[in-house]
Amino acid sequence: MAVAGVVKGATGIGYATFALPLLASLVGLKTAMALIIAPTLAVNFSLAFSGGQFRENVGAFLPLYLAMLPGVAAGAVMLAIVDQRIAIGMLGASMVAYAGLALAMPKLSLHEKTARWLRLPVGFINGVLTGLTGAQVIPLVPYMMALHMPTGQTIQAINIGVLVLSSMLGVSLVATKAVEPLLIGASIAGILPALAGAALGASLQSKMPAALLRTLILTIVGLSGLKLIVW
Repeated sequence: MAVAGVVKGATGIGYATFALPLLASLVGLKTAMALIIAPTLAVNFSLAFSGGQFRENVGAFLPLYLAMLPGVAAGAVMLAIVDQRIAIGMLGASMVAYAGLALAMPKLSLHEKTARWLRLPVGFINGVLTGLTGAQVIPLVPYMMALHMPTGQTIQAINIGVLVLSSMLGVSLVATKAVEPLLIGASIAGILPALAGAALGASLQSKMPAALLRTLILTIVGLSGLKLIVW
């Protein structure tokens, strides 16, 4: 939890993406998904509401955030019937492919009209993948980074989405009886280590150039995807 918190604090994203494969290898996917909910909410809360552009981001991306809700619910239902190895492998492959492409071609961007049209499908697909696998970065992070907003606004917009996804995931896992409600409560124990790690990581973030920060984010996404493939 603490190591994932450092990654989160230093880059602004990656807590669940980094922690989930590690935990799942020890306790299984469903249990890991439940255990990271409270720490993920805790480390994302301040980033979602800080930065000074909360209203602007919510106003611009509200359709995307709202589309996440039914997506997570659908993914959580699929969790009980879909072969997890196939779903996780596909998600991991998409994460590796995106990270490699973005690192090789940093000028990739979306036209404003196309970006508006994609908000609903991006939100819904991200929700489905979160409900099914617990991972929260695809396609949310590629979409936000392709808009080339200022770094602070990009991180805030991503973390608002992660806050929505994590909240809905907790509700959906309990509602579908994928996990016991008490297990959600047990995840609270991970909040303090996660916050401590995030504080340490945040002290490193202020010293990083924007280009280096972007490279670290993409590297985390790629490595986490590779971990999912070989899981």
